Amino acid sequence: MFSNSPKKDDWINLVGKFTTIDFTGFEDGTFITDQYAHQGVIFTDGNDNAYINEIFLNDGAGFDGNQAIDLIFDTPQTYITVDYPGAMQLELFSKGELIYTSSGFGVGGTGFFAGLVSVQPFDSAILTDWVLGEAVIDDLHFGFGIPGDVNHDGIVGIEDLLIILSGYGPCPEQVDPCPGDINDNNVVGISDLFLLLDNWGPCDDCDKPDGCFADTDDNCIVGTSDLLIILGSFGSCPDANYIICPEDITFDGTVDTSDILLVLNNWG
Repeated sequence: MFSNSPKKDDWINLVGKFTTIDFTGFEDGTFITDQYAHQGVIFTDGNDNAYINEIFLNDGAGFDGNQAIDLIFDTPQTYITVDYPGAMQLELFSKGELIYTSSGFGVGGTGFFAGLVSVQPFDSAILTDWVLGEAVIDDLHFGFGIPGDVNHDGIVGIEDLLIILSGYGPCPEQVDPCPGDINDNNVVGISDLFLLLDNWGPCDDCDKPDGCFADTDDNCIVGTSDLLIILGSFGSCPDANYIICPEDITFDGTVDTSDILLVLNNWG
C-alpha cells in the first residue's frame, strides 16, 4: 500500500501535482495553526511553531512540531512527504480510523527527503521522530492522485497499462546511502562514534523501531561490524540515491497482476 520515496525528483515524477507548505513569512517561534487552511491543511496541536534555521536548505524556514505534528486536511490526500525528515514516522487516518503506521524512515536531516504514497486516501496524519522525540521538518508536501493513473494525465488507460507492463517483475531494493550516520545529521563523525559506543552490545528489542539504536548493519548487535561501517564512511554523507519503482502502484515491492488489476479497476 505504501512506499518510502526519499529521492525528491523521483517522487515528483511519481505523484505529479502536489501542494507545498514552506513555512516562510513568519518570525521564529510563531505558532502555526490555521494559517495554511487556504491551502488545505490545519495544524491542530496549537503549540507548534515556525522555526528559522540555516539547516533548512530550501529557504531557511521550517517547522517545529515539538513531540508530534498533527495535521488535518480539508480533502482526502494520497501523498505526503517532508524535507528534513530525520527519523520520521507517519500515522495516517481516514475518518478518524488509523489506516497505516510507517516504520521510522531513518533517512537523515539536512538535504534529505522522505515520505509515503498511498492507494487508500487519508484525511489526517501524525508525524513523529522516533529517535529524537521532537518532530522538526523543512517543507511539507501533499496531494491526491487517481489510483492507476501512472502518467498523471487524469485518465487511467492503455498508456498506464503499458507502463506497468514495461516494469513487470521485482522492484530494485532501496539502499541506505549513509548507514553510519546514526544521528541523522548528514555527516558520519565523532558524535556517531560516541552513540555507537554508548549502545555497544546486544540490542534490547529488535522488533521495535528504536529497539536497536546504532545497529547500522541490522544484525541485532551493536559491535565491531557497526564500528567498521562508521569508520569506513567517516565524513559527509553522499546524496540520497534511492531507487523507487513507479510501476509498482500497489507498493508491495513487485510489479505484477495486482498492479494491472488496479489499473483495470480504475479504467477511464
